[in-house]
Amino acid sequence: MPRTLKSWAAVAAVTALAAAAGLFVLQVLLPTAYPPRGARPAGVLRIAAANLFYANEHSDQVTAVLGRLDADVIVALEWTGSNLELASLAGHGWRVALDAPRRGPHGALVLVRSTLEADATLEPPPTAGPCPLPVVAVRVRAADTWVSVLGVHAPPPIEECEETNLSTLRGLAGLVEDGRLERSLGAARASDPVIVAGDLNASPASPGLEWLRGAGLVDAYALERWLPRGTWASEHGPHLARVDYVLASRLVRVDGAWIVDLPGSDHRAVITDLDLRGS
Repeated sequence: MPRTLKSWAAVAAVTALAAAAGLFVLQVLLPTAYPPRGARPAGVLRIAAANLFYANEHSDQVTAVLGRLDADVIVALEWTGSNLELASLAGHGWRVALDAPRRGPHGALVLVRSTLEADATLEPPPTAGPCPLPVVAVRVRAADTWVSVLGVHAPPPIEECEETNLSTLRGLAGLVEDGRLERSLGAARASDPVIVAGDLNASPASPGLEWLRGAGLVDAYALERWLPRGTWASEHGPHLARVDYVLASRLVRVDGAWIVDLPGSDHRAVITDLDLRGS
């Protein structure tokens, strides 16, 4: 290669590295943004999913954060019964649709805006294997439209779980076709537009995410935001891995998406506004 071409190639490589470093810095340092509060049009449903972290010692602070989200449906994972101040939320605009506390990472809680018609059940995972974690089925009505929300905590892709993560995500994808639930699952009803929300323990490039996209679901945050934001922090670093999602049926319109810090948790909350009108 001529020297001038080598020089241009070197400049291009350095520029690409600088751009990647800049995105890294933006992702880590920029503050997360809260969704706007206040009245929304009838038929616009705000879904929030939050992995509380079972050993969270900041229940008062994380409770305050969830209150600020102004969500219609809150799916809280790793709920132990003490890592959230439930009384501060229930009765102040929300009601408890499901209360299933457990030790460790197996608990789940669903809060629904008190004015909405909704039901929720705790369901077994869609596949057998080690590290089973819960699936929450929620059915909620907004603007004369029913939608089913599957709150998911998928097993982590680690050796002890023997790749149960991928089989779980494959099983979830098998429940959905063209953005609708193929068969009823607890409170969730067949033919409803379906939303998958929670900690999927999988990156956007995972085969599991590809299967869910192939089933007619869209990554709400990626659709709305050009800058990727991590949602999980390891013990040794900041929130770099993106493993928490709201995956929306392509039959509904995404009106907004946010990622918000959760005090005391190794995860961030994910929030999406969905317009159900016309679905």
